[in-house]
Amino acid sequence: MTEVCPPAFITLCIQLIVGVLLQTMLAGIVVAKVLRPKKRKQEMRFSRIAVIGPIDEHDKRPALMIRLADIQHRLYLAESHVRLYMACTRINSVSDL
Repeated sequence: MTEVCPPAFITLCIQLIVGVLLQTMLAGIVVAKVLRPKKRKQEMRFSRIAVIGPIDEHDKRPALMIRLADIQHRLYLAESHVRLYMACTRINSVSDL
């Protein structure tokens, strides 16, 4: 490359910058796709029986305990959230539901 053709030098610089930007974006997309968490709904199993009892010896308050099993043993749960809904009927002193 010589100094005789400045447009060729400018074109080469633009091509290098755009190529690096495109390669960086493509690598970011691939990494984001690989690291995206999968749906774990099919890999989690709940116990059929729930137990009410104290969690430890010091805290005697009753707690609802449900066993949660991870089918896929090679991954550990870093953070888990569980939402429980309870529906019950109460009978008041007039015997109405």
